[in-house]
Amino acid sequence: MGWRVGATSAAQESRVRGGHQEAPAATKPPGSEAREAALDARAIRRIWGLRLLVIGLWCVVAGLSVAEMAIVGSIGLNPVIVAAAATSVVALAPLIAWQRRLDLRLRARLERARHDKNVLDMILDNTEAVIFVKDLRGRYTLANRVLTQRIVGQDIVGMTDDELFEPDVAAIFKEADRAVLRTGEPQTRAYMARIRGRSMCVADSKFVLPGPDGEPTGIGGIAVDVTELYLARQALAQSEERLALAMRGTAEGMWEYDASTRAYFFSERLRQMCALPAGDGPVTAAGVLACVHADDADRLERAARAHVGSRAAFDERARIRTAQAEGGYRWYRVRGQAAWEPDGTLRRFAGSVSDIHEATLAEQRLRTTLGQLAEALEREQGLARELNHRVRNNLTALMGLIGLYARSARTPEVLAEALRTKVLAVREVYDLIAGAPSAAVRLDELLTTIARAVTPGTGDGGPVRLAIDGPRVQILPSAVSALGMVLQELFSNALKHGSLGKDGGKIHVRWEPQAHDGSLLLAWTEHGATDAPAEAEAAAQAPHTNGGRTGLELISGFARAELAGSLTWVIQPSGFTCQLRIGKPAWAHAPA
Repeated sequence: MGWRVGATSAAQESRVRGGHQEAPAATKPPGSEAREAALDARAIRRIWGLRLLVIGLWCVVAGLSVAEMAIVGSIGLNPVIVAAAATSVVALAPLIAWQRRLDLRLRARLERARHDKNVLDMILDNTEAVIFVKDLRGRYTLANRVLTQRIVGQDIVGMTDDELFEPDVAAIFKEADRAVLRTGEPQTRAYMARIRGRSMCVADSKFVLPGPDGEPTGIGGIAVDVTELYLARQALAQSEERLALAMRGTAEGMWEYDASTRAYFFSERLRQMCALPAGDGPVTAAGVLACVHADDADRLERAARAHVGSRAAFDERARIRTAQAEGGYRWYRVRGQAAWEPDGTLRRFAGSVSDIHEATLAEQRLRTTLGQLAEALEREQGLARELNHRVRNNLTALMGLIGLYARSARTPEVLAEALRTKVLAVREVYDLIAGAPSAAVRLDELLTTIARAVTPGTGDGGPVRLAIDGPRVQILPSAVSALGMVLQELFSNALKHGSLGKDGGKIHVRWEPQAHDGSLLLAWTEHGATDAPAEAEAAAQAPHTNGGRTGLELISGFARAELAGSLTWVIQPSGFTCQLRIGKPAWAHAPA
């Protein structure tokens, strides 16, 4: 039930002393102030009653004394009257002493009250809060200096809100007063108001002041200017809103570690990235490490401790479990910055998490590719070194063959043709090597290439009469040029002394891998017309007469040194045959 609102009597009006309304007593139980006032009134009445009684008795004694002196002067001293007067004086002495004690006690109480009032006035005038008291008609009966001097700028005792403030502001204040009187309960609120041309945010608390009978006699209030706090909170709210929008709009996740609670806080985006339940509750350290791949968790924890302890940079990569990743994990970049207390202890640790999965996979692929390229380059450089070595050896062998042909050639034209054929064969071999993807050359391609280079045609103008048979094998780069030199010499001999020099002659080449030693055995067989055995043998041995080795002996040594194999031959009336064995390091099965 609300308080009743009625007009106040003249006795309830307060008196202003020295520019300030007397401060109301502190809030006490209903009726306590009335009882204290009644006791003070009775004490004052007793004191004044005793004073009047003493004065009366003194008057009686004085009268009796005058009468006694008159009587004594006429009839002599009366002992009874003297005794009565003495008794009166003795009886009045305690009353006088008691009256004096009461008087001193009352003065002490008044001094304490005056001191308390001065203290209260100092508090009211030196606080930053506005303190005021209104009567039931809304007139100010008390106001401290903050309200009268700083805000309003005048003495407001006896004035109302309508007289002091703009209509909209006065309406707010009066509505708050009515709410307090209606409910009888303290009311606290905050509102924006424009007072004396200044926009302010005010927070106030109003309460009912009860009278001796418990009925409301007025309204007390305390108000504080919280404009700076309001603006700071408004700026903070705007900053938080901007941060929230930025966090929702970015692909990065945000995290924070609170050292006081030892709990982590994940943004909504980071919770999605880590496949954690939605919400803003804390995450424990165990929960954080559970999201990180076991191979990365220890490294990530060590890096975080190093940052906190030595303030080293914290920028790590780690695989974090997520529902979207194939295999359950994706690569993320984890960065953070700690904040420390003045004594160096950790206060908070915050940072971000960025998805770098695709970039990391691309980097890994690039690193793998670079490694493969480096290996390929090393192989190519090795092949180049080996090729240079083989070229030097081949050139040495070629120079030996050139010397052999120079000694055996009958005319310069014959020597020139032999040299042209040798050089052309070497060029074709190297062209074949350059065109091969792996620098390894298939044996059938090597045979046909050298055959066309050395013997471009036969006596009837037809193509080279060459038949080849064997499995798909390839000659490794280190042996291609050496085998080319051997085959070139065999084709040259066949053209000069063998079947290719006569019409109808053919060459059949067949090769087969040997299981017992891993070598490749190449059988060379010539069919058709050839020189007579004696003529062929004489032609083959002719260089010996000039102190050199035959071409067959030269390439036989070449096969041993460069092909890890051997060369054997037989000259028969039916034709020339030879077997060339190629060691395992020089050949391999060709891919299908």
